Amino acid sequence: MRGVGKEMAKYLGDFQFGVGVPSGAEAVLHSANRFLNEFHTDGSLAMLTVDFSNAFNLVSRTSLLHEVRTRCPSISLWVDFLYGQPARLYVGNDHIWSTTGVQQGDPLGPLPFALVLHPLVHRIKVGCALSFHAWYLDDGTIIGDAKEVAKALDIIRAEGPVLGLELNIKKTEVFWPSCNGVKAQDGLFPCGIGNQ
Repeated sequence: MRGVGKEMAKYLGDFQFGVGVPSGAEAVLHSANRFLNEFHTDGSLAMLTVDFSNAFNLVSRTSLLHEVRTRCPSISLWVDFLYGQPARLYVGNDHIWSTTGVQQGDPLGPLPFALVLHPLVHRIKVGCALSFHAWYLDDGTIIGDAKEVAKALDIIRAEGPVLGLELNIKKTEVFWPSCNGVKAQDGLFPCGIGNQ
């Protein structure tokens, strides 16, 4: 598993810090803070913090299995055994079938989750000219020109649901270190997003 972690850290590259990166959350936090301290007077900048609704429990298992088979064939049989069929979850004397997501407490869970998220992260990288773009598992931080940040949000809203990643608009927030008036532009960010 150690070799897979190193290989996947390389694949996930400069954007995902939840797998194979020691202290990944702290790395994202300190990097974003350093960036904002340096460029806080740029009135065109917006910072978006992304939150998905119940991300680990709802991520598409079809996408999960496909990404693991494609990117990590050495563990695909194991992942297929764990997630290739519905899991029975007991609730008192009854049970329900779990058909989406990764199981809570599964030490392997972050890797397949990150693999499912990666095509979306890559699409944002290719489609948007951002100054800062980093994820710690299901928590994203995106900084750049407000219009490019809004474009990244549009990509997440359009393409995330196919992967089982539904944006929680009430917990997703946009911040303005300073403002040049772009913030006031109607329709740039959806109604209901935090800190407008």
